[in-house]
Amino acid sequence: VYVGLQSNGIWRWDAGTASWVATPIDNTMVFFLKSLAGRLWMGGWGQLLSSADGESWTDEHEGLKSWLSVNALDGDADWLYAGLDGGGIWRRSLATGLEGIDPGTGGTGARLSVTPNPFLRGAQLRFTLARPAPVALAVYDVAGRLVARLVEGELPAGVQERQWDGRTAGGEAAPAGLYLIRLEVAGRVEVTKSVRLR
Repeated sequence: VYVGLQSNGIWRWDAGTASWVATPIDNTMVFFLKSLAGRLWMGGWGQLLSSADGESWTDEHEGLKSWLSVNALDGDADWLYAGLDGGGIWRRSLATGLEGIDPGTGGTGARLSVTPNPFLRGAQLRFTLARPAPVALAVYDVAGRLVARLVEGELPAGVQERQWDGRTAGGEAAPAGLYLIRLEVAGRVEVTKSVRLR
């Protein structure tokens, strides 16, 4: 049995000593604790951690903004959903070794992230492919016009990183403003926003 305390971490009940024992997650704000798909998941302020044994914890927050708190967790054997304070709902694949496509939603499942966001000189775009796939990665303005094409072709499985230097396909500096980063993997599309500062 585990319990999460809002400002005192996660504690485990030790039946042998009939007492609560602190886990390595001890002076941490814990907003939500849930057992899901054979793991214990903890949501907190800018944190999402998981553990198979309650002692060693893995940081699972890649793709989440550090200022958002994870206030709710749910899912099934395939997907984890996190309810974020002021940030909507975030999801990730729980399939072992697979960060692939959720056939029910049409998303890529590749977890496209942009850092820093907003950016001044350039932004790093990162996503993960579960298997080799045809990929198109491009930047559009809010009117839907193509600004820059970053990837067009087959990519291998694994973590992929690309840099957008804030320039158009013609080499000019793109104006400050909101841009849409569109990732298409094997015909499935994911879009995220990025802001270029002046």
